Formats: sequence, C-alpha cells, structure tokens
Amino acid sequence: MNNDYQIHIIYLLAKDSEDRNWDVNGKIIDIITKMNDQMFKATSMNADAGGIGKNYKLDLRNDGKLDVTFIRMDKTEAELPRWPNNYILKYLWKNNFRNPKKYTIHWRI
Repeated sequence: MNNDYQIHIIYLLAKDSEDRNWDVNGKIIDIITKMNDQMFKATSMNADAGGIGKNYKLDLRNDGKLDVTFIRMDKTEAELPRWPNNYILKYLWKNNFRNPKKYTIHWRI
C-alpha cells in the first residue's frame, strides 16, 4: 500500500448506461498501461532525464493490480448536465471519495 499521491481510476456510468464491464474485462487496464508506457517513453526523451523515464503513480490494490472502482450514478444520461464534470465531482465528494492524495480519473461511458 502506497501512502503517496496517486491516481485512482473510476469506471463511472449513468443510471441507464450500458455496463461494458471495462472494470473487470481488462479494457481500462489496457488503456492505462498504454498511457503509462507513453508517459515513460516521453519523459525518457527529455533532455534533462538522462534517458530515465517516469511513470504515473497509480493506485494499486494489495495484490499489485490496478485499483478500479465501479460507480453507477443516481441520474440517467438525460438527467446529467451537458458538461457533467461539476456534478460528477460533487457526486464523488458526497459519496466519500475525498482522499486528498488520490486524484480520480473517471470514465463516463
């Protein structure tokens, strides 16, 4: 368990959205792995890096796998505002996703 600042992944769906099981079928893990690989490659090419790349600090479970939280929201897609980030952030806060050391990335599908 890491107590440092890290990124926590949330697979977030509206009340009426189809669940494509991205949290359990490996799709999100594939996307995040590719993102982290690209970050490592890009940072290793920086002139000041000396060829040493860096990765994002991801929130991992005790078994070392990516920790992905599934959330089914209380509103349908039609009930959400056109640009729902402010609502989603308030929803997460209200539902105790308040760890200041965990920045959340949420997929709204």
